[in-house]
Amino acid sequence: MVSVAFSDKYFDSLLKLTPNEQAQANKAVMLFQQDPQHGGLHYEKLVACKDDKLRSIRVNQDVRIILATVEKQNLYLMLYIDHHEPAYDWAARRKVEINPNTGSLQVFASQEHGLDEPQQAVAAEQPGLFAAFRDRQLMQLGVPEEALALVRSIRSEAELETARLNEQIPADAHDGLFMLMAGASFEEAYNEVVALAPQQVDTDDFSAALARPESRARFVVADNEEALQEMLSQSLEKWRVFLHPAQRRLVEGKKNGPVRVLGGAGTGKTVVAMHRAKWLADHVATPGNKVLFTTFTRNLASDIQ
Repeated sequence: MVSVAFSDKYFDSLLKLTPNEQAQANKAVMLFQQDPQHGGLHYEKLVACKDDKLRSIRVNQDVRIILATVEKQNLYLMLYIDHHEPAYDWAARRKVEINPNTGSLQVFASQEHGLDEPQQAVAAEQPGLFAAFRDRQLMQLGVPEEALALVRSIRSEAELETARLNEQIPADAHDGLFMLMAGASFEEAYNEVVALAPQQVDTDDFSAALARPESRARFVVADNEEALQEMLSQSLEKWRVFLHPAQRRLVEGKKNGPVRVLGGAGTGKTVVAMHRAKWLADHVATPGNKVLFTTFTRNLASDIQ
């Protein structure tokens, strides 16, 4: 039995398909976990790609799932789903790598070329947002080395947002860059986005990378058929909830007494509370006992149920 992991991008793209296509995709993933070489899936390597780990499987005559394979670890990463041409276009420039500095699993669009001459001229005249920081610091925040030139060329929040939307910068690296842009020191940004710096990073160990908090903010893993069935039977909206490393630090672990979590509307307090209750039920509560989740708001109680 193989292990299957899903990126948040996979669920985002899945939600754009019709309900019938979504059901077909779930069926294909279930079949793939049971037998990756099943003839009906047409599992094949993508040749015109920047990353030789990328593969595709067929959902129907038109829809394709793009995945990365780590066959030595019997692990497959579901990355994206779309109709035939858009799916292959998306895959053509994507890379799936373990960042050698943070140990996180990153998916990003490969930078084919350096800055063109007009961009170089602007760069020489106008310092970028991150001119005060060394290359090494930016890389410690998760910026891939090949993306340094792009990061150095960014001169506004709008350009940083464009790079994020185009997936030219990995999501976890963007978080750190955004904090620097907002005025945080390097130390503040690093402590926020890199939960625990790894002593040593094995850039071939994808299972270890998936276990890191930075990766778990973007990926969810189904280790067996039962876990996969449970996941795919749930509402897609539920499985789009991925915890940021800062949230995960609040959710997991034993605390000395009550913990107060502050934040404005929409900042994820309820999500943290729900995940915390589940963690307590799984790790602290004795078998047969329950964890009480209570709120002063009836509407919120109904939503949680």
